[in-house]
Amino acid sequence: MVKLVFKKSKLLLLCFKENFSIIRACILGEFMGNNKKENFIFGLIACSLMVLGMVTYNAILSNGIQSHLVQEVALMYVPVFCLALFYEWFIVSKIARRLVSKIVSQDDPLVKKILFMSFFMVTGMCFLMTLSVVLISKPYTDNFMDIFLITFVKNFIVALPLQLLVAGPIARLVFFKIYPPVGNK
Repeated sequence: MVKLVFKKSKLLLLCFKENFSIIRACILGEFMGNNKKENFIFGLIACSLMVLGMVTYNAILSNGIQSHLVQEVALMYVPVFCLALFYEWFIVSKIARRLVSKIVSQDDPLVKKILFMSFFMVTGMCFLMTLSVVLISKPYTDNFMDIFLITFVKNFIVALPLQLLVAGPIARLVFFKIYPPVGNK
């Protein structure tokens, strides 16, 4: 038993050593798409992870953890993903890139660019997705703005850490595996 555990830990250590530069790059965001195709692939990966996380969160928020949670998430995933991908690719990413380019200079660390980009992407996506869902689910209420603002805040406080700590690093890790860098940075 001890020998098996030792072999597994040695294998994990070996994998970690081999992939340390990849892991470091993914956490710090040292690798991004170099063209529209790579940007789209990265956006597709990040969007799919964020939609999965946020649909799950909102389903739990609405109904609690119940036996049909997985079915509910699966049912909502595709339409929400399509809407989110549309918003991300055609509206939010363009605005976020413009804002980041005005705030961050070329000499600033890449981490600063990633943090600002994540903040603006999450803010824009939360705004548009919350607006869309509230318009679809409660379009004719007297307290539309109250519902929208409360829902926006609830989504934002989960979406930002989800993007920074989970979806962003995983998306960069997967992206980095698909598009390895030509040389180390």
